[in-house]
Amino acid sequence: MSTDHRPLIYQAFLYTLALALLAVGGVSLLDVLLDHGSSPHYLLLSPGSPPLALSLGITLLGAALLSLLALRKGPHNLRLDRRTLLAGVCGVLLSTASWSLLSQQSSDALAAQSQLLLARLQSASREMLSARLALIQRMAERWQAIGSMPSDALWQQEAGSYLRDFPNLGLIAVLDERLLPQRNQVRAPKAQRWLESFLADPEQRDWLQQVRTGRQAHMSASLNLLGNGPMALIAVPLHLPGQSGQLLVASLDVGDTMGNLLGGNSGEFIIRVHEGSQLIYDSAGAAPGHVLIPVGSGLTRLAQTPEWTIGTYLKPGRGQAGSRLLALLVLFCGLALSFFLMFTQRLAWGAQQQALHLRERQRFDEAQSRVLDMISTLQPLPQILEAICRLIEQSDPRLRCSILLVDSSGQRLTLGAAPSLDEHYNQAVDGLPIREGTGSCGTAAFRRQPVLVNDIAHDPLWQGFHELAASSNLHACWSTPLFAASGGLLGTFAIYQQQPMVVDSVLEDLVTTASHLAAIAIEQKTTRQRLLESEQRFRSLFACNPDPVFAFDLRGRFERVNPVASQLLGYREDELRGAHFTQYLEPTEAQRIQPLLLKVARGETHSFELQCRNRAGELLELDVTQLPIVIDHAIVGVFCIAKDIRQRKTAERTLQSALAELERSNRELQAFAFVASHDLQEPLRKIQSFAARLQTRPAGLDEQGRDYLQRMISAAERMQALIHDLLAYSRVATRAQSFVRLELERLLDEVMQDLEHVIEGSGARIERAPLPAIAGDPSQMRQLLQNLLSNAIKFHKPGELPQVRIYAEYQPTGEWSLCVSDQGVGFDEQYLERIFHPFQRLHSRQAYPGTGIGLAIVSRIAERHGGRLSASSRPGQGATFRVTFPTPPMPTG
Repeated sequence: MSTDHRPLIYQAFLYTLALALLAVGGVSLLDVLLDHGSSPHYLLLSPGSPPLALSLGITLLGAALLSLLALRKGPHNLRLDRRTLLAGVCGVLLSTASWSLLSQQSSDALAAQSQLLLARLQSASREMLSARLALIQRMAERWQAIGSMPSDALWQQEAGSYLRDFPNLGLIAVLDERLLPQRNQVRAPKAQRWLESFLADPEQRDWLQQVRTGRQAHMSASLNLLGNGPMALIAVPLHLPGQSGQLLVASLDVGDTMGNLLGGNSGEFIIRVHEGSQLIYDSAGAAPGHVLIPVGSGLTRLAQTPEWTIGTYLKPGRGQAGSRLLALLVLFCGLALSFFLMFTQRLAWGAQQQALHLRERQRFDEAQSRVLDMISTLQPLPQILEAICRLIEQSDPRLRCSILLVDSSGQRLTLGAAPSLDEHYNQAVDGLPIREGTGSCGTAAFRRQPVLVNDIAHDPLWQGFHELAASSNLHACWSTPLFAASGGLLGTFAIYQQQPMVVDSVLEDLVTTASHLAAIAIEQKTTRQRLLESEQRFRSLFACNPDPVFAFDLRGRFERVNPVASQLLGYREDELRGAHFTQYLEPTEAQRIQPLLLKVARGETHSFELQCRNRAGELLELDVTQLPIVIDHAIVGVFCIAKDIRQRKTAERTLQSALAELERSNRELQAFAFVASHDLQEPLRKIQSFAARLQTRPAGLDEQGRDYLQRMISAAERMQALIHDLLAYSRVATRAQSFVRLELERLLDEVMQDLEHVIEGSGARIERAPLPAIAGDPSQMRQLLQNLLSNAIKFHKPGELPQVRIYAEYQPTGEWSLCVSDQGVGFDEQYLERIFHPFQRLHSRQAYPGTGIGLAIVSRIAERHGGRLSASSRPGQGATFRVTFPTPPMPTG
């Protein structure tokens, strides 16, 4: 009785076990998912979790066991025994364990990346805080060393330079003993309001009183006042004679500072910085309610600053997703492999059925081996292609095969082999165009995909070839394009039948095999032909290269040299072969070059200059480039290409000497210009002084004398203006300042304020459009705007008020132009080049006074900023001057 029911009891036990595993695993998996509060997809890609891995493994094991039990009731050839069942269980366990281990490895790698990022941020934040504290400390110490507060002008200049050079500083101020701002320089009004709110806080005032008792700079806690974001105050005591209790303070934008330290590169992490419980920086601003997974944290603090906690959090949907997807792929592949292993054990019976095809397949393989042997022994391509056609035709006598090749133009197909087709048919298709509607072969080559035509006589693709196919008794055609490994089209393989064609798996395998063999044969011939041509080209390039070329082995011994190299060194190639290259170098040169050869042997490329001597003892100066010789992805030697640079080195030495002399001459010329301008202006000032005294005594001069006196004063004023403009022209290059970000709108406001009396006196109407920000020299760009604007006001039509328009033009090429347009007297454009040179004038001095240097100064300033000055005008119709810059303007904001 027990023997009869044992299989049923065993089966019931297995079903119970499978259902129990499914229930336990499902409940555990659901509990893990609900506990993490995220989607299953996100959990599968998040750092490995033993509970999740165990729950998933139990669930998969139960599902696999239940599936296997169900299969036991299937057809006889699919029933599974105990050994198969055990293999499936072991496969599921191993796959789950592998997934868990890979996930844990990914999590460990993520933690390591977090630690590296935290270490970098901690070090950078400490360095930044130390630098900002030291910056304000040095300012205070500098004033203490002087013994007094700087003047207002010096204070504004120094504080302004600090705010300009350090964008994360919002203000710099001096507080008196009552903690009231004595001097204050702010970047924006909101910084002033923040300081007022800070000083209104009693707790912060107590902190400032404590700082006042020491001598070191301290930083306050970060405060988010008036919605300005977290900011902190750096304070340092200021001890000046007769002035006690003063503090030098500066505000620091904490969020901007951390953003600059991070540089927008947090990788797969969100960075959050806390000061105590207050969040002072968030690199991403995560959505409210979204749960972030913490990865690591670290502390940053100096003796004079609050303690910051820097934490890294995993970005949603990120975190080495590739490696975790790999873990999932391993899991699913392992499960699939387990199932395939079980099925293959019970499908062994299929081997008996396949045994019937072994003899036929063996004959086919023998014929295929003969084709491969023909390919490997470099038999002529037509014979190989004919053998491939015979191989397919022998497997099915109903088939006729042809192989067409792409010609050198890539536009036509030429006959490769067609042993069983009529000769007149082969001649007709030789040179077949590759395009739509040229039979199955031409269309397949054009479409780059197989084309099957089962009724040639009525198919539109065979339009124009119907009679040709009928005369050869061809009813169906299946053409397959042949491709090289690189994807290039090689030709087509076609099979024909005298009846409709049925494409089954056997025929597909035959065509696939034949297509591969044909592609290998064609590509092998093409590749061999290219290799022969490449070798010949290399030999020609090596031998005919006008530069010396050397080939070394990895030890630095000569293997080959070209005739130019042999002639340069004075040795024959057989004399150099086998010798080490250091034998022909000076000892110091050999020690310098030997390490470079070792680096080239590792795959690097180097260029350097060296000195050596030829056979006659002459000193050679060479520019050498070393390249690795790579064969089959392995470095086997080193190429050295040399250039004789003796003439170039001589010319360089001559040029350096000339440049040194030119620099000395420029320094002398600059000194002369300064002295000359000073010496020229001193007599002018005396002339003007004495002329002014004479004007106070008009009774001693007659009418003609007063006229002479007025002319003398006018000449002296013109001379002084001329000297001033000449100095301005020469100082465009000699007194240039570094480029900074310039707001042209603000600069134009300042220029219009400087020219306010000129604008009001002339009644000029100025129309302006928004101007962008650029990088430039502040003083020179101010002078450029002032010269263009004053020029446009000055040259207005008599009896009319000046009308000036200032705007920017943008080009599709990325260039943009600063334009100043007027409605004045204008000029003839044939004199365009003339007006940009010094002292060149198109109008009389009496009508339009000036020195004629203003536009020349504008042109030099534009050139220094990489731009160019141009103008367009017509007499009596005004003029437009354009300063075109080659790069787009800087973004505003």
